[in-house]
Amino acid sequence: METPDLNVVNPHYLQNVMDLAENHEVIASEDIYDAKGVKLVSKGTRVSDALQERLVRFKLRKPLENSLSVEGGVGPEVLLTEAQSVLDEVKPLAALMQDGASGNAVLQVLREVRFDKVSTLVLSMEQNDQGGAFRHAVLAAVTGVVLGIRMHLDSGALLNLALAGLLHDTGELYINPEFRRPTRQLTPDEWKHIAAHPRIGQLVLEEMAGVPRAVSTAIAEHHERPNGFGYPRQLTGESISKLGKIMLMSELLCGIFVKPDRPLERACLAVKVIPGEYPADIVSLIASAGRISGTESLPGADTSKHEELVARAKRIEPRMNAALEQMGNQLPGGKATSAANALVGQSRERLLMLRRAMHATGLSGCGDLAIADSDDRSDIALELDSVSSEIEWRLRELSRQITLNLSSLDDGQREYFEKLVACLV
Repeated sequence: METPDLNVVNPHYLQNVMDLAENHEVIASEDIYDAKGVKLVSKGTRVSDALQERLVRFKLRKPLENSLSVEGGVGPEVLLTEAQSVLDEVKPLAALMQDGASGNAVLQVLREVRFDKVSTLVLSMEQNDQGGAFRHAVLAAVTGVVLGIRMHLDSGALLNLALAGLLHDTGELYINPEFRRPTRQLTPDEWKHIAAHPRIGQLVLEEMAGVPRAVSTAIAEHHERPNGFGYPRQLTGESISKLGKIMLMSELLCGIFVKPDRPLERACLAVKVIPGEYPADIVSLIASAGRISGTESLPGADTSKHEELVARAKRIEPRMNAALEQMGNQLPGGKATSAANALVGQSRERLLMLRRAMHATGLSGCGDLAIADSDDRSDIALELDSVSSEIEWRLRELSRQITLNLSSLDDGQREYFEKLVACLV
């Protein structure tokens, strides 16, 4: 992965700054010089359109992020108010509140959070975003701290978890916002930018915000998976830090907890679809919360699209079988044969694992589910939707990872893998 030059102004980050400046006073907290020592902006200058045009033209002597500050940005009061709102409104969190974890305990950790000007600017830009980035950041922090308390971490580690949760998506401020639209179908090259955001966030916060190394490491790892199928570095097992494992689980839960229909059950299903994909000790905490919470008071899954869900599930396994059949064909020779063979092996292992997961959940035999008793249809719809979504997401991820490797292969091998990708999507 190419390391970005932090002294070159990122245009997407700068646009976020400009958007924030429409509602807040963003100023140069020190003189800003270009790489040759020419002063571009004087200390105290307010960010403006003219300043934007000047900054994007030059490489700077030091990163722009270190030279800006915001007046009236996110502070302790705003953070605690949003955290209380999260605790009140995200109902699945209540089921995790055991063994000393409570709303008051979480808020006490968040009261200790201190931000420098870089972190304040980051959170203020996220709060200014209309897509809910700040809410997501606070939810990640709250969830991470709850898990940390349940795992009996000390106060220093809990504070680091809070910081990591709040700042984990810093790297997204440096990505073309078009790539982050939920409805956009990303090309592999576009996905490469998304996959880089944990590493970008790590670099920015290490170099400029002075956050503890444990925090920046956890931020870099919040999309990794213990079985090696995460990103950006495909780390495995104990190569992921303890705080990183908590953050990757927090990120997963944040995406599920905001769903309206039985989110805790969905979380329990998601963490068990692929054995060994998530840390066993945290999976156990989630399963325990699911058992204690029960489902009687929760709204059922939508059964009106039952037949559609069945049809969707039935389309998954043939795609995997077609991909496995393609991998049964002889791989063309060429200059990158060893790399191509390794890619085939990794892809086959991943597909076989996913197919075993389908069999274990009963999804591969879902044709019979269309005539299930009406009393069971809500539970069946939930499982069909949850498990199908999890497996389809992994198939898309595999297709992207394969495509990103095509540039190192010769023409014949690229054609072989392009056919494989076509089976997956």
